Amino acid sequence: MQACARIPDLDLKFVVHHGLAIVQKVAGRQELVGSDVIVVHRLLKNDVVEMLGIHSYALISAQCVAAAGISPAELGMTEHVEEYDRIGQVKCWVLDLEKRWKAEEERARVRVREEDAVIEVTAHTTAPPQVAWEFVTRPGQRMSWQPWVTQVTVTAAGGRRGPGSSNHCMHGKDAVVEEILDWRPYDYVTDRTVLDTPAGPIKFLHTIEFEPVTSGTTVRMRYALPTSRRNRTLAAQIADAYGAALASSMPGLCNQLDAELALRELDRGPEAQVAAPRPDGPLSGLAQIEIND
Repeated sequence: MQACARIPDLDLKFVVHHGLAIVQKVAGRQELVGSDVIVVHRLLKNDVVEMLGIHSYALISAQCVAAAGISPAELGMTEHVEEYDRIGQVKCWVLDLEKRWKAEEERARVRVREEDAVIEVTAHTTAPPQVAWEFVTRPGQRMSWQPWVTQVTVTAAGGRRGPGSSNHCMHGKDAVVEEILDWRPYDYVTDRTVLDTPAGPIKFLHTIEFEPVTSGTTVRMRYALPTSRRNRTLAAQIADAYGAALASSMPGLCNQLDAELALRELDRGPEAQVAAPRPDGPLSGLAQIEIND
């Protein structure tokens, strides 16, 4: 009971590194070996708390920052250097997770509710929300399930997608701009979508929800009726056609997600075998314990 009550007080610590590793089998189990594996293990013992006073953090090596293409300064990260015997100095960046969490908690929620939607399409996939979220929000995948999208470019401060970043989706010569307003991984994402029409641009509030169900995920896309009279009139004119186009793309999305899940299951390989308990092991006497009500 005490452990559960103190969960909100726990400090999370992440160590992230990028490099090369060799996969080898030892006693039937897969292990990673190599110099970069040693580096990331050494980084687990660091001086972030003592030197920076940050108790909940993500310690990211400079190699990982470069590989991910993120900008530490724009993300408010702090430069930090660790030094180890035989390895030398390892340049890193530290992200204050407590500060980030407080900012997320204070940020307003933006979500299109069912009763506010002028367009809503729904699809079901066997993929869990984590896989569905990663696939749907990855801009490069858009063209694989929305055939009318010809190119997608992303504008993101510091290289990190989230509130304030935007997607520029080209539909041939026409562009659709999506400005991210709310970003709740595995739950929902909301953007302000600007569509070009012959009568002028229309601004929609657009939410994609990922609802976990026992058989996978239900994906819902909702567009809210615009607030201005002009946009409401234009939205009513295109709602049926645009909704039909979105609905026609959903089977392709589900097929892609199911294939992605199957590929990940294949890459994961068989689960490691759990060792059978020894007759003289520390839990060997449990079979003899009787519980009386």
